[in-house]
Amino acid sequence: MSYTVAILTGLVVIVLIAFVLYRNLRCQKCGSWESQVRLRTNLEWGTDVGGIMKTDPFFVNTEMRICVGCKDIRVLRRWISPASEDESAFNKIRDEVLSHDFKKDR
Repeated sequence: MSYTVAILTGLVVIVLIAFVLYRNLRCQKCGSWESQVRLRTNLEWGTDVGGIMKTDPFFVNTEMRICVGCKDIRVLRRWISPASEDESAFNKIRDEVLSHDFKKDR
């Protein structure tokens, strides 16, 4: 009898540990277990630092979990990485600045 109780207690403990470890995988709103992890990268370059416009490009990376059921978005982590090593970032910025019509801004 005590052997059966020990096995059942062990199974309950394992199930509780599984719920604690995997609760972040379940959607908070609809309870769905299905989700997708997406990585979004935005190129930013215009930041105002003490009245001086800093134009060094950088990437803002966002990793998010999107629920398949209710489309709820939860940000997992966000980090910034420099784009100075990437020549295509400089080319993109240069092309956008050269193609911008500054007369419309007045």
